[in-house]
Amino acid sequence: MNAMWKVLAGRIDALSLRERALLFWSVLICGLVLGDQFLLEPVQRRQQQLALNVKQQSAELLVLSTQLGTSKTEPVAVNAPQTVRAEMAALQRRIDAVEREIARLSRPGGEADPLPKVLLHILRRYEGLTLERTATLAPEAASRPVPAGAEAPSASVFRHGMEFTVSGSYGELMRYVQTLEQELPTLRWGGMKLSSGQPAPSLTLQVFWLGAPS
Repeated sequence: MNAMWKVLAGRIDALSLRERALLFWSVLICGLVLGDQFLLEPVQRRQQQLALNVKQQSAELLVLSTQLGTSKTEPVAVNAPQTVRAEMAALQRRIDAVEREIARLSRPGGEADPLPKVLLHILRRYEGLTLERTATLAPEAASRPVPAGAEAPSASVFRHGMEFTVSGSYGELMRYVQTLEQELPTLRWGGMKLSSGQPAPSLTLQVFWLGAPS
């Protein structure tokens, strides 16, 4: 073994300086290639395998979380129609109560001046509307037409009036007026003024109805 090293050392000593440099670089490059082949490449393969495992586990967790979220929302979806029906029934009960109160106040022989309460009851249906102002107009004597051959009524009839301002969106204001026309057909209309104010438009109305003296 020592003789072989002596022979190799003699051969290296016999080389020129340029040949020795080339030999050194060749040995260094071979060492780097062997190190990459036997040391770095296995480590890189293990890192790639770990990254692939992490990616697969993330995909499985995503699927599980999606399934869990679906199972949690299913009872809500099942109960949603029942909740909507209950809300609709409660809203219908409120509307029926308001309509009964309107009918009671609108009956002949009721209160002398039922209109403010009727307007308030109807206004409660529209959450987007606000009653800004009300003013009572001076009553005026009025006469109802009497059929031929009938006796004239003994009680006097007066024409009552009221002016009020309601604010809200244009759509809500128009629907409110339509509701008054449908549910209070005996109501007589006076002036109507729409103003584009801030923060919401406003509608000023004058309405009249016949009744006994206040």
